Amino acid sequence: AITTRIVNLLKKATYVIYIFSLNIWLGLFLLGTIIITILMSKLRIYYFQKMKPKVRSAAEVVNSKIIEVVRGVKDIKTLNCADSTLEMLKKDQVDYWKKDNAEWYVGVGLSQATYITRYICNFFFIVLCVYFLRLESITPLIFYTCYLYRGNIIDFATILEELKLNLGSAVVYANRIFMLTDKTVYEIDEFGDK
Repeated sequence: AITTRIVNLLKKATYVIYIFSLNIWLGLFLLGTIIITILMSKLRIYYFQKMKPKVRSAAEVVNSKIIEVVRGVKDIKTLNCADSTLEMLKKDQVDYWKKDNAEWYVGVGLSQATYITRYICNFFFIVLCVYFLRLESITPLIFYTCYLYRGNIIDFATILEELKLNLGSAVVYANRIFMLTDKTVYEIDEFGDK
C-alpha cells in the first residue's frame, strides 16, 4: 500500500508540473492549496501521534484487568466483591472511552476542516480561472484541462497525508512494542534457582 501511494504521489507531481507549464498563476494557486492542505494534515497527524499512545495505553489497562477478572472470577464470587470489581473496571473503561472519543472528535474535526478548506480553494480556483478567461490569459481548453486536473493535484496532499498517517501509525505501534521489550518500563520477573 505504501509503494502504491508513493507511485501515486509521483504521478500527481507530474500533474502539478503540467499545470505550471499551462499557466504559472494557476500552478502557484494549486501549489498554495497543496501547502495549506499539507499543513492541516500535519496538524492532524501531530494530534494523532500525541493522542494515539494514550488511547492504546488505556485500552491495554482495560484488557489486562478484564483478563485478571476472568482468571479470578471464582475468587471474586467467593469473596463477594463483584460490585467493587465492576466499579474498578467501569472507571478504567470510562477513562478509555474518554480518550478514544477525544481522539475521534479531534480527527473528525480536523478532517472536516481540511475538506472545507479544499472546497473553498476549489471555489477560488474556479473564480481565478474565470478571471483569467475574461482577461484572455487562458483559453477555454486550458481552463477545462486545469479544472480536470485540479482534483488530481489536490489529491497529492491527501495521498501524502495517508502515507504520513500510515507511517505515523507504524511509529506509534513500534514504540509500543519497544516499550514492552524495554526493561526500564516494565519489570521482568526474576525467579530464584530453586
